[in-house]
Amino acid sequence: MHAPPRSSRRSLLRQLTLRAGSRPRRGGILMLVALLIPVVLIFAGFSVDLAYMQTARMELRAATDVAARAAATRLSLTDDIVQARARAVEVAAQNIVAGEPLNLSNADIEVGRSVPNGTGRWQFTANGFPPNAVRVNGRRNGGSLNGPVDLFFGGMIGRQFFEPVQFATAAFLNVDICIVLDRSSSMKLAVSNAATGMGSGD
Repeated sequence: MHAPPRSSRRSLLRQLTLRAGSRPRRGGILMLVALLIPVVLIFAGFSVDLAYMQTARMELRAATDVAARAAATRLSLTDDIVQARARAVEVAAQNIVAGEPLNLSNADIEVGRSVPNGTGRWQFTANGFPPNAVRVNGRRNGGSLNGPVDLFFGGMIGRQFFEPVQFATAAFLNVDICIVLDRSSSMKLAVSNAATGMGSGD
């Protein structure tokens, strides 16, 4: 008995496949890619905005820290609250946060006193006297001079801006140093010696 030709076997196999319910799936990958592109774009936009938010937060923290330190230094040198606030505003404006200089208002700068609270931490009290500390409230929100930070793809996730807030406190301690110069012979004699005045070897 002879086997059917090869072309007949291929035709028979194709008919059996079609009868089993299989259909050609041309363009299936294209449809899958078309469905996944919006998802990929959303995740990419979220990643970009997340990195931008973290960068803006770090820039705000650095600007707030340096402004508080500069203000506390000026306060320690002058005891002038007005000059300390002005110095904080000046230094903050020299730092870029989310592409813009950080602008502070007088309400963002608190002058007071910072003292240890017994647990190893320092506690700041606004308007405390005598003042030895400055607290700077670095803000990029709706109530700040700069306003909130705009996001690149925030509209895709329903949030178009970011509002970071950072606090920094810098304090100083005044230490009095007294130097005593003893020109008498008291440091050269024994305790039992009753001699007074300048010694012959002085």
